[in-house]
Amino acid sequence: MLNKITLFVAALIICCSIASAQTTFNKSGITYTVQTSSDVFVTGYTSGCPSDVKIPTFVSNGGDSYQVKEIADEAFKDCTALETIEIPSSIVRIGSRCF
Repeated sequence: MLNKITLFVAALIICCSIASAQTTFNKSGITYTVQTSSDVFVTGYTSGCPSDVKIPTFVSNGGDSYQVKEIADEAFKDCTALETIEIPSSIVRIGSRCF
């Protein structure tokens, strides 16, 4: 009986760890992290520092569509070449030190 309980608890911990893992993907030079089943936030850029960035209202990945809701803390922190950025009205939070 104790082995079954131990096995159950271990399986539960593994399932919770997998469920809480965040998915990250890149699209058009921007890195996104899935926040909910319908929302993502911008977490940075993929390579090099862009001079112009246009954050879309919606982005898709693997057949799923997400609304872009925030720009994470320090997302573009060391991007010194950044000159212009278009931010859609869907953004509800801009993190600290993100530019």
